[in-house]
Amino acid sequence: MDYFQKGRYPEAIIQFQNAVQIDNRFADAHYQLAQCYLRQAEWLQAQIELLTTVELDSRNSQAQLELGRFMIQGGQFQRAKERAQLVLKDNPANVKAQILLATSDAELGNLQDAVGEAGQAVSTAPNDAAPYLTLGIIHEKLGQLDDAEQDFQRAVSLEPASLASHMSLGDFYQRRRNWADAETQYRAASAAVPKSLAPWTALTSLYVLWGKKESSECQEQENDAGATRGLQASG
Repeated sequence: MDYFQKGRYPEAIIQFQNAVQIDNRFADAHYQLAQCYLRQAEWLQAQIELLTTVELDSRNSQAQLELGRFMIQGGQFQRAKERAQLVLKDNPANVKAQILLATSDAELGNLQDAVGEAGQAVSTAPNDAAPYLTLGIIHEKLGQLDDAEQDFQRAVSLEPASLASHMSLGDFYQRRRNWADAETQYRAASAAVPKSLAPWTALTSLYVLWGKKESSECQEQENDAGATRGLQASG
């Protein structure tokens, strides 16, 4: 565990692999191994260890949720929904499980169920931006655009330094062809997290659609952010 806490993930992987070789049914060691793989972006290995974790300990809610998010990314929406339901069976007030359930139902086309589930997540955590972002996505799918805009704006007001909140609102405005407001949100996202490439990539695409000429500035900023991240990685 000491290696993991120090961010020395290759060494931690060896440590936890040794633990599971001694006892292959040591669920927590499999889970910690999954966390190491996640931090090293070794997605397949992380999923394998998460699956092993929940097979050994189905009540590990964090593993269930992490696995559920992988399933969403892989288009396995019904399986993701089942993970959320397992967690909610033990803890009906788990907001991350409520969000996963709402997201799964939205992707499955169960939009009325999804909007109620996302609303429950908002009620559970009214000061958390994440439920509002989920609710905004579902309201937009339902064509309830004023409600969606208010949801995204609420997320930004709750977490003004959140990359996800500004990017979500910016993406909403871009889809509505509200170019100036989208630009404002992408620039706010960059100010919130200067090292992220995502806002500048979004601005480049925005300016192409909008017909503006600031894309050279965006390319310079992307290059600067990429260089900074490269230096940090090499350090």
